[in-house]
Amino acid sequence: MISDLRQPIPLELPADFRGLRVLIFGLGRFGGGLGSARFFAERGAQVTITDRATAKELSSTLDQLSDLPIHAYQLGRHHESDFVEADWIVVNPAVPPKNPYLQTGINGGAQLVTEMDLFLRWCASEHVAGITGTNGKSTTTELTYRMLLASGLTAHIGGNIGRSLLCEIDRIEPAHRVVVELSSFQLDRLQPDTRRPRAVAITHYAPNHLDWHETEDAYLAAKERLLPLCFDAEGVSTMVALPAGQPHFDRWRAVSKPRRVVPFAGDLVPPGGCGFDGPWLTRTDSTGRVDSFVDFTASPLKGVASRANAACAAALAFELGASVEAVSDAVLRYRALPHRQELVARGDSLQFVNDSKATTADATASGLEAYGPNVVLLAGGSSKGTSFQALAEAIHRHARGVALYGSTADAIRESLERSGYDADRIACYETLPEAFNAAIGLSQPGDTVLLSPACASFDQFTNYEERGELFRRLVHEWCATRA
Repeated sequence: MISDLRQPIPLELPADFRGLRVLIFGLGRFGGGLGSARFFAERGAQVTITDRATAKELSSTLDQLSDLPIHAYQLGRHHESDFVEADWIVVNPAVPPKNPYLQTGINGGAQLVTEMDLFLRWCASEHVAGITGTNGKSTTTELTYRMLLASGLTAHIGGNIGRSLLCEIDRIEPAHRVVVELSSFQLDRLQPDTRRPRAVAITHYAPNHLDWHETEDAYLAAKERLLPLCFDAEGVSTMVALPAGQPHFDRWRAVSKPRRVVPFAGDLVPPGGCGFDGPWLTRTDSTGRVDSFVDFTASPLKGVASRANAACAAALAFELGASVEAVSDAVLRYRALPHRQELVARGDSLQFVNDSKATTADATASGLEAYGPNVVLLAGGSSKGTSFQALAEAIHRHARGVALYGSTADAIRESLERSGYDADRIACYETLPEAFNAAIGLSQPGDTVLLSPACASFDQFTNYEERGELFRRLVHEWCATRA
């Protein structure tokens, strides 16, 4: 039981939370607060949940809490009194820093906490890998996890990839391996005294989420909060995997000291790092010894970005005790996660790939590089505050045509026209189904129709999954008419 509710968050997991008033600020329609609500309610805390969404909008999430003694729900609006009366406020990652209710809670004496910060504080494992980056986080997280499992190690996966680990914390032992994906939103609120993972990585960096962070400096600073060493296990090595050639590489190396730096790349083998010698996934050590161990031509993963993700995952997995054989097996058996360069179907001389998770220009550029030049791109959605010039340049290099839709369609079209892209190869519509039909019309036999939006989904969809599901339906319906 916690003796003083207003003291800083303890570094050790309390036995129970009786008497603690916990406010879950943002339950979310995708389970963002679900794990925290269950964790605290099961341990005796008085849990109140507040969310601007209505009970109807949150119905599927609320159903998963029906067996718990939740003290109160405030749905459809927030009440200041809940924030004033709370001891701890568990802040959903999507809540922006300037939300006025955060200050209301602070003024009332509440501690602001996050699920990920609490997990990293209280997790018993001495073998945690933390993975962030603008693109490639989920693929790298999943690959690392599979490499560890294939090595016969007990492993857990969670975080931003969509799985709460806080509810599993009692089952995680010191020798277990844990792999967590970390978003910039989660990292932004990571406390200075919270233990950082033993092995960390930045998969890739480009400006993103400027609608939330407001400036690129703030976004970059959030990513860097993962890097400083804050680890207290004696005799355990620590490392950071960093993308070779990134402009911020030297800055990240300095921030990460005294961690050992392992550079990685998808198109070369960095000295002392992990990368590719032609088609071979290869690692080198400080003595210059070279070990090439996976022929990537047999892998379903495509493109330089996917190779870089595999190299990063291998570096992390080796650090946490994976074997060469297990790493090789995991790479060759890997299939893309849903909505991440996912092959949906082949039909009538066309191939359809769902890359709905690609919500940045760089992510879409990776998809275009992997499938171009015989590719017709479906792109558009809602803005995240970034420029579309880099997207236009990637389309110019790799795409036969582009079908645009949503609130950013005109802005992307204007960037394409400024880059000199042929207007006859651009179709611009309001909705994804209309743009899908236009993409079919722009394609030729042997082409790939690639949904890789380079934008968020919130103008027309609840999330990127819903957008990807609609694309799948459109593909299957079209293929059915050609059967």
